[in-house]
Amino acid sequence: MAYTSGLVGYWPLNGRHGSHDVSGYGNDGVQFDMGMADGPDGEAEGSYYFKGIQGSRVEVPNNGALCPRSYMTMQCWLFPEGETDVPLFSYQRDLKGNLYDYGVSFWLHNTSTKLSAQFSDQDKGKSQKEVRADVIKNDEWQFISATYSLTTGYVKLYRNGEEVESHEAGDVNLATQYPVIMGGKPAAKDGAVDKRCYKGRLAHMQVYNTALTQEQIKEAMERTKKGYY
Repeated sequence: MAYTSGLVGYWPLNGRHGSHDVSGYGNDGVQFDMGMADGPDGEAEGSYYFKGIQGSRVEVPNNGALCPRSYMTMQCWLFPEGETDVPLFSYQRDLKGNLYDYGVSFWLHNTSTKLSAQFSDQDKGKSQKEVRADVIKNDEWQFISATYSLTTGYVKLYRNGEEVESHEAGDVNLATQYPVIMGGKPAAKDGAVDKRCYKGRLAHMQVYNTALTQEQIKEAMERTKKGYY
């Protein structure tokens, strides 16, 4: 089945493709201390299992293709196991220098049930609100999405294809020119660590340079649940 137009990054995070970028843009991830688990539709080795410990993560380079500027969607299948305040997909401005200097980010924040997205501007002086929705359920699969559109100026969050939160962010020049981490961060050069690490399963992480419609999100949800790419 053909991908939705605008796909710039796709990591199945499963036994067949691992953390390779199957979008064709070549930003293959590197996995660290990762396990395998059943996927959204019960397929064996259909997801990566993040252990919730320092070092369990995926690092993704950025060759320039993974740089939406004015429109963006991030989405994946998620099966969390109760850890709080953890990165799912986060652009890091200074990956091993300053662990807390973020670009665009997609997190579970403050509580294990709170989905969060922050579509940060390249200009650090232009603060962008972190948009949150208290919708995540532990110990079950759910499909989560975050979109930004320059045309409307809105950030939207979705769970299982249903819009759960929106916020008018205005004109944002997205901070996406950096490498990405999933699930956790490496230690900094000075030995500092960020102990906030995701525990649970992830599958079918996708990034688009368009703000997908609700219909497109639902199509991707149904397609990827069955293991199609």
